[in-house]
Order: sequence, then structure tokens, then C-alpha cells
Amino acid sequence: MLRWHLTSGAARWVRGGVVAALTVGLGTGAHVAAGGHAPPVTLLALVTIVLTGLAVAVAGRRFDASGLLGLFLLAQTGIHLTAMAAAPHGSMTDPAMIATHVLAAAALVLVVLHGERALLASLDHLLPRIRADRTSAPRPRATVVACSPRPLVGSAAPADLLGRAPPVPS
Repeated sequence: MLRWHLTSGAARWVRGGVVAALTVGLGTGAHVAAGGHAPPVTLLALVTIVLTGLAVAVAGRRFDASGLLGLFLLAQTGIHLTAMAAAPHGSMTDPAMIATHVLAAAALVLVVLHGERALLASLDHLLPRIRADRTSAPRPRATVVACSPRPLVGSAAPADLLGRAPPVPS
């Protein structure tokens, strides 16, 4: 099994960015599904940037279900409050709205934990094969073919050189 270092460097930023994008996308979808209005795209972009910073900070260690659930519930609350501030509607404590945001947080935990494991298992399976194929494959060698044109002299008649004609259609 290969070791993947997703808690540092660029991988940490990608990991945090994916988590933030999933959180904002599913949170906004849950809010709209429960009868709310979607906030403006610029506001969603700002929320995504803030959540990316938060997710990158958390992505410095291994994800666990309870930590992610807390992060996602906090994020869902922020998305709900942002959407309500942008377009006030209904009650802040509407049970359907709360239920969809809680379900969105729970779904995010499953998606992130299982999705990350599936991605790493796929990489563990595929990359050694790709590397093995690249290193074990024989390198093509350049073949030099020397030929010297010969003049058509001697007994070879033009008909002998051309071969047979194609069959005549009937």
C-alpha cells in the first residue's frame, strides 16, 4: 500500500478546497430544497473562500467522523444564516429547514470519508500498475535500414514488377 500525504503541501489545499466546495454546494442545495432562496453567487464565493481556509486548517490532520460532523454543522449554520441575511424568508427555526441542513451535514461526512478512502484505494491500485508498465516496458530502439536503389536493368520486365491486376467486376 502506498502512503499518501494529504495533510501537507498542495494536497492539503486541494483537500480543503474540495471539502469547502462540497459543503457550500450541498448546503445551498439543502437550503433551497427546504424552501429557502439561494444567496447571490458572489456571497457564495466569499463563503467558499472562508470555508476553504477553515477546511485547510482542519485538513492538516486525518479526518474523523465526529470532527467532520461538527465542522459541517457549523458550516451549514453559516450557510443558512448567510442565505437568510441575503434573502429573508420564513422562520429561522423552521423544522424542515433545520432537518435538511442536518441531513446535508451527515451526507457530507459520508461523502468526504468514504470518497477520500475510495480515491486513495483507487490510487493505490492504479498507480503501481502504471509505474510498473512504464518501467518494465522495453524501450523502442531506433532501427536503421540501409537501402540502396537499384536500377531496373536486366530480365525484370515492367509487367513482372507490377504484379497482378485487380479482378474485373462481373
